[in-house]
Amino acid sequence: MSCRESCPHCETNYENDWHVFIGCEAAKQVWQVAGLWDIIMDAAAAVSNNFAECIFQLSCRCSKQMCQDIAMMLWCFWRRQNDKVWEGDKMCGWLCI
Repeated sequence: MSCRESCPHCETNYENDWHVFIGCEAAKQVWQVAGLWDIIMDAAAAVSNNFAECIFQLSCRCSKQMCQDIAMMLWCFWRRQNDKVWEGDKMCGWLCI
């Protein structure tokens, strides 16, 4: 089974964990709507483009509730990405999470 290498949301960048969860403009919009973009960027700035380290930084810096919110957002991103890629769901992008 062949898989596309570009992001299914912006279709311009190589799809990797950093791009899917942080780098894609669609992801950025969702984080902004959720009020978490500044927190994500603070952690990201501390680790320079390593997604696993960014998540670790977030878990060290944030309250338990905020960590739960971030974890739920990441799961929603992953789920929406899979829906779009495997189910052909073109309904409305990530802002429908």
